[in-house]
Amino acid sequence: MWYSTFFSDYYAYFITKPSIQILALLSYLFYIYITITGINNHLAIGFEITSLLNSDSPVKTFFDLKKKYFIFDESKIDVAILRAPKLWIKKERKLFENFIYSLQTDECINSNEKIDLWYYGYKEYFSRLGFGTPEIWENVIKDGKTFERNLKGFFMENEKYKYDVIFNNNISTINNSGIIQSFRFSIHLNSTKLNRPSDITFCCNRIRKFLSTKKIPFNDLFRPISWSPLWVLSDQFSILWDQTMQDIYISIFVMIIISLLFIPSISCCIAIPVTIASIGFGVLGFMSYWGVRLDATSMIAIAMSVGFSVDFAAHATFAFVEAGIELRKKIMLEKNLPYHKDAPSDNSKNLLNPYKQLSISLSQIGWPILQSSLAVLLGISILSTIKTYIVETCFKCIFLVISFGLLHSLLYLPLTLINLKMFFKWLSKKNSDNDK
Repeated sequence: MWYSTFFSDYYAYFITKPSIQILALLSYLFYIYITITGINNHLAIGFEITSLLNSDSPVKTFFDLKKKYFIFDESKIDVAILRAPKLWIKKERKLFENFIYSLQTDECINSNEKIDLWYYGYKEYFSRLGFGTPEIWENVIKDGKTFERNLKGFFMENEKYKYDVIFNNNISTINNSGIIQSFRFSIHLNSTKLNRPSDITFCCNRIRKFLSTKKIPFNDLFRPISWSPLWVLSDQFSILWDQTMQDIYISIFVMIIISLLFIPSISCCIAIPVTIASIGFGVLGFMSYWGVRLDATSMIAIAMSVGFSVDFAAHATFAFVEAGIELRKKIMLEKNLPYHKDAPSDNSKNLLNPYKQLSISLSQIGWPILQSSLAVLLGISILSTIKTYIVETCFKCIFLVISFGLLHSLLYLPLTLINLKMFFKWLSKKNSDNDK
């Protein structure tokens, strides 16, 4: 058929030209660069509620304008002290001050921003009243009754701090633990550490670990915890990213086992998992430039689409191995010898060479892969007209998988297989020459 002739006689010859192979290598390096930069710098993690709305919805416009003009400072985190220290006791006050200092000097915290803490506001409150001299404040801070008696007037004047404090209403325990049971304060993250999702996860885990470390005396006594909207993003990133990576790694591991069972070739065992990983990570990197977030919808679409990349890699490598077997059979028949898979090749006639093997394999799978890929792309093209987030996400993910799968199976993978074949052939020849 004409298409078999085209792939075997023209296309195979074209892509194996040295200049085309160099261009293919450069394009693949550019592909890897875009993938890495997309994942590291542009991949958005997590689900946005506005994604469920139509693009022309007035509600979506409202939320977009609200996000643009009423910016919420996401760098601020709240730290809650579940068991409030008795600050009039010098030992506990010293522990608390050391805790604040250690937290504020952490690399993920912006030490230039002021900590919004009621205790500091209480001290400023005395200064505004004219009682801010060190001697007066020292007398207040040493006496628990005086310290707590003046809190009522402070919270009446500074109502914002009133919502940061939980008061102890149990009279029997007030004398032991004070009238403040728990409180919170706000501190700002270092914005230079929040450029990438991995940075957010790093700071989230670092601060959580710092607050939960039992080696710090304050943590063990007063049980601090933290919360920030960025922590929600970090948790989503950890779950979604780990699950996506798990899907890709499992598919690679399974295909290595299957390829060893059904395609017993070292080059194929290398090419198949590398192709699956290349397509999978390529989709993750490129979809970030197409406005697709890594959320539950895209994760499921990518997991389902991994099957396409498996088909591309498996069929292309299997056809390449089968072409080599057919050529070996042909050589043995010409010599009137019984065929055996380990029979030596006739290098003098140059019949069993990597280019001929590639030419036969492309004539067998080139047109079916191209035809099936175009059929899928045409089939899903109608989805691009549906302006719904879930449908758009599925369309974009499948489109990227099919496009990259087609590119890998008809360009990158054939060139990889033929060069691996030539490398192993050269290595075998070198070993045989050394034996002589």
